[in-house]
Amino acid sequence: ACAILRDCIPDVRVWILGPLEEDPGYVDECRQLTAHLDLNATVDFKGRVALKDFYPLIDVLVLTSVSEAQPLVILEGAAVGVPAVATDVGSCREMIHGRSDEQPPLGEAGVVTPLANPAATAEALRRLLTDGEFYERCSRTAQQRVRRYYNKTDLDHAYQELYEAHIQMADDL
Repeated sequence: ACAILRDCIPDVRVWILGPLEEDPGYVDECRQLTAHLDLNATVDFKGRVALKDFYPLIDVLVLTSVSEAQPLVILEGAAVGVPAVATDVGSCREMIHGRSDEQPPLGEAGVVTPLANPAATAEALRRLLTDGEFYERCSRTAQQRVRRYYNKTDLDHAYQELYEAHIQMADDL
């Protein structure tokens, strides 16, 4: 995706954020592929960082996982208005496009792409980075969705009620 995107946006910069020591063999493969595709000037492996320090510097968050549950990184980025491009795994679609029962529908907070499809990922990034109106709409929607559905106080209250209901059911047995 980086090589495709660089052809459209020559000055694009990509940061790989996250621990590099967990799977050194995989990181070495990624670095070799980066060099092979002549992307060393485009891609920077930052390693383990405090993400909160990077959110003000990031235009778009990209998560091309093959497996996820509910990726907190998408919510964190959305809270500060960073749209996401993510593969269609776990709850990524719900976080980016909203639940089917979202009323009123808020719209897109980024783009969901198929698994293992660098061309679709690059196209989604190109659109977000070159279509200012689409970007702003996604940014606003991301923040609205987090405020509406992922408010920590509301979630804590909902979990507390759920736990209390289950404890009561167990006591009734």
